[in-house]
Amino acid sequence: MKTLADPRHQARRASLAYLYSIQSNPEQDPKPIFRLLKIHEYDKSLFTKLTEGYVNNTEQIKFLVEPFLSTWSKDQLLDMDILIIELSTLESIILKITPIKVSVDEAVELAKEFGSEKSDKFVNGVLARVVEKSVDK
Repeated sequence: MKTLADPRHQARRASLAYLYSIQSNPEQDPKPIFRLLKIHEYDKSLFTKLTEGYVNNTEQIKFLVEPFLSTWSKDQLLDMDILIIELSTLESIILKITPIKVSVDEAVELAKEFGSEKSDKFVNGVLARVVEKSVDK
């Protein structure tokens, strides 16, 4: 179980919130995100890798994730859940900076915090399919 004091977990929380906010306001400054989430210490390197990595690899991320979302209607999907899945895919499959199991566990924790009551199961299920299809056996 992750603690709020874990700097890597804090970096993931901040990255998720920041990337979510720039979807509606591309000029968003990340500083208010840190205040809002009460983040004082975080892994700055991981935050940068995730935020810049997401922007630079959006096409590849969507290519890996979207086939597993196509069976859901748009009104069934939460943008936050999709972003959590995409960030986990980026971190573990594309950038390979975190072991898959750790990244999926983190994604489930983020879904519990930022999603709906069923988000953790949805995120876990979709990520299992993405990992199965994307990782060489």
